[in-house]
Amino acid sequence: MDIMFTAIMYVAGLNFVLFLIMQRPKCSNNEAMDNIFIKTLYDPWVEEQNKTNSSYYRFTNDTRYHYEFKYEFSSKIKNNDHRLMILLNGRGRICADYWKFAVGRRIISALRASGFSILTICSDSRMFDIYTPIQDNTELKMIYESLQIWINTVYYKSFQCYPRLYIHGISIGSAFATLLSRVLPIQAQILCIHFGQETALTTRSVYPNNMQTRLVLDPTYANWFYFDYCYNAKTRSVRNQSLCPFQSVENQFNAVPPTWYVSFKGDPWLPIKNYRRMQIKIQNDSLNLGGVLLNHKKSVQIDIIHPINVTPTYMQENFDLWHNKPYASRIFFEYLTNFTISNNSKQRGTCRCSSVNFTYWEGFPDITCTWTDKRQAEHRDYIRDVKKFRGTFCEDICGDLVTYHSMGSRNIKKALNWITEIDKLRHSLQIKDYLTRPLRIWMYSKESIINDTQRFLSTKIDWTSISKRYEIYSSEYHLQDYFDRMRSSSSVSRHNLIWTAEPLLADFYIIPSNLMFFYFETHPESLNDTQLSSVYERLNDGYFYKLLMNVHNMFLYSTMTSTASLIGANHVIVLPDIGNIGFLYNKTQQLLSNVIKLTFTGTKQSILSSESKSPSGYENTTVTFKYGYDIVMPPFIILKLNQSVSLNRNMSFTQKKRLFYFAVTINHSSMLQSVHKQLSFLQRDSQQKKQYNKTIEIKGKLYEVISIMSEPVELNEYFHEIQSSVFLFCPETAHPWSSPLYEAMQLGAIPVILTDNIVLPFERFIDWRSFTIKSNIGHVKRMIDSVKRINQFENYAKPKLEKIKSQTNAFQWPYDHIKQNGRDKYVFVPKEDSSGSAKNALHYIALELRCRRLEQFYGLTSDIFSVQSVQAQQLACKSHPKICPCRDKKHSVAFQEYM
Repeated sequence: MDIMFTAIMYVAGLNFVLFLIMQRPKCSNNEAMDNIFIKTLYDPWVEEQNKTNSSYYRFTNDTRYHYEFKYEFSSKIKNNDHRLMILLNGRGRICADYWKFAVGRRIISALRASGFSILTICSDSRMFDIYTPIQDNTELKMIYESLQIWINTVYYKSFQCYPRLYIHGISIGSAFATLLSRVLPIQAQILCIHFGQETALTTRSVYPNNMQTRLVLDPTYANWFYFDYCYNAKTRSVRNQSLCPFQSVENQFNAVPPTWYVSFKGDPWLPIKNYRRMQIKIQNDSLNLGGVLLNHKKSVQIDIIHPINVTPTYMQENFDLWHNKPYASRIFFEYLTNFTISNNSKQRGTCRCSSVNFTYWEGFPDITCTWTDKRQAEHRDYIRDVKKFRGTFCEDICGDLVTYHSMGSRNIKKALNWITEIDKLRHSLQIKDYLTRPLRIWMYSKESIINDTQRFLSTKIDWTSISKRYEIYSSEYHLQDYFDRMRSSSSVSRHNLIWTAEPLLADFYIIPSNLMFFYFETHPESLNDTQLSSVYERLNDGYFYKLLMNVHNMFLYSTMTSTASLIGANHVIVLPDIGNIGFLYNKTQQLLSNVIKLTFTGTKQSILSSESKSPSGYENTTVTFKYGYDIVMPPFIILKLNQSVSLNRNMSFTQKKRLFYFAVTINHSSMLQSVHKQLSFLQRDSQQKKQYNKTIEIKGKLYEVISIMSEPVELNEYFHEIQSSVFLFCPETAHPWSSPLYEAMQLGAIPVILTDNIVLPFERFIDWRSFTIKSNIGHVKRMIDSVKRINQFENYAKPKLEKIKSQTNAFQWPYDHIKQNGRDKYVFVPKEDSSGSAKNALHYIALELRCRRLEQFYGLTSDIFSVQSVQAQQLACKSHPKICPCRDKKHSVAFQEYM
């Protein structure tokens, strides 16, 4: 694995060189990066010696540039949980020191054990510029832009996601870390033996509060902003490019990240009070510097380490050099403890952090010659070790024992555990922030994503005309119109939805289209196969595919996801009838694979048993509905009642004269012969009294058992007969469910849903079992027999009818059609909708979207059957049942028949 990955990273580095050579003209306006290219330095001997799967990357051409990257991949990455620790050394250090010195190796070892990948950043000059302010710091800008290039062209290319970034700084590296953390999405920083650059830690960002909150609490968003939005701002005309670091004179800085200080007791240059002062200074202004996360008591910690109580055993166990030399540890211990007694005051120490001369006895042959041969041999071996490995030896002494300017290996596991706690805290605060504010939406303008919409057809887009003939499909228009109206009242929250004027802050992005209009305007029912094929090509390549590609290429919002496999998951599109858009090409549908679809076709073939077949033929439709991911909504239907016909909308239960009713009306013709066959058999059996008497007495009242009209019925008579019946058959017709279900609820009959395969609107929030009956088509006779055997029929039916009254709003849209200047026109009818209190279709759509976003926070993907998605839904519903009620298969319309 290690060798393979090293080879891959080496090739990736070479590809990176070619990439930059090819892309150099794009950088021509960027002074700092104008002539930068990358060399991949690969030293097989070093790699073999250290046994690490690491690669070097170096940006070299600019004479001001003197930084070097060394990257080591972690093989413990799980579930795309990529954590990358940036290591910054102190003065005089190089990248290899982390692998060379024992204390550095202990840091590396702890990071590996915790699943971190490692990126060291070092300088040829062995120094970091910590004195120039952020906006004017050329070296900071170059390293920021270098990281953008490296993460996009090496890391993202390999893993299809961005890593969460953390920083571990030592000495001067700690000071530089505080500068770098303000221009990168750093989640937490560990600062050793330096309290950081004070100005960098105390300067407030000018980002708006909502922007800061999202950058701080949402690592996915923060990574996307710095490594996608700001990176591509150089080559794309994105909005608000000035929000990116170094793009304006203002303090467009990331928030101060949670900070773990490592100091040691007795530091003569940086006493503990300096750390305390910085801790207090940050905490006193924490809400402005880092928001609610930095304000938490865990977010700024000081870890004070103490010198080790040295013993020969400790030296032997912790100094790699002497694991197999117990005598060397003993001699070292003797020098350490006896030197203060025997030391000549003019003798300097072996290591700069200590006055102890660990080769002291070598200068006294008169003394050493009196030792035994064995002791003299041991001493010579010990002295050779000290001289040969003096750098490593002294780093261990200073960094581990004395803790003087250490590399921070002490208590590193404690600091890494703190990072895990901070990550959990961040996630909980992100959920809390989401639950305390409206869901933010933003919709593309049609003109911005496709500029020739009006020219796609010769006719002008007129939704009134399409709605007159295909009324149920007008929900595509109504939703887009509704969101457009929210734009003009962006400060008003409707149904816990609010329009955000800043698209960078949106939770969901609405993709508007005229797909259904264009499709039906071609009159597909009148075209032959060749003509239909031509229409489909125009709809795909000429319009819809182009529209979706423009959303992806012209804007960056669809990539605001944790991995490339989830692109588009924060987007919503209205596709009111999935069955009728089966003409979309596969390449078009690929662009919709993660987009949440709003549709009123809730077929789900995967819930059927292997021997079941849906008579609608939807199982062969190439556009799939994802149960628990896409959202089923009701169509837009208005009951066209003749005002001259009086209907008793409050008809009591005692006035009903019939149990079951169904009729084919002029406006409700069915395409499904199998349903008609079943119902016609029932009608025949009833008329011939083969199975049913025409009437039945229940509790002393005589009911007609069933009335099925196979011929079209006058519309108002149809509505009246529904009112006069207890149950209305609602078979799967041209759609898995459609008008009869809506009409039953509006006119006070209990819907009898006849289908083998269905997902009804808003199942998560509406208990359909409480006011409907569902039966597979082949079991309809059995269902009627069950109804007839109900002992307390009135006590069974009346609660369902009462429940219907409270659920009819879910089918209502705040739109109506009127006559204006002799023409039909659809108008928005706000009523109480403007306050968001109406529990209409928009209310439930908002609930579904709000729940879906919460589930995405927990890891939901469009692969709804994956372990990750199942766990995400369980976590969301158990933690927030009011937002995402748990799905119960026992109560799901989709999975069962029920009475």
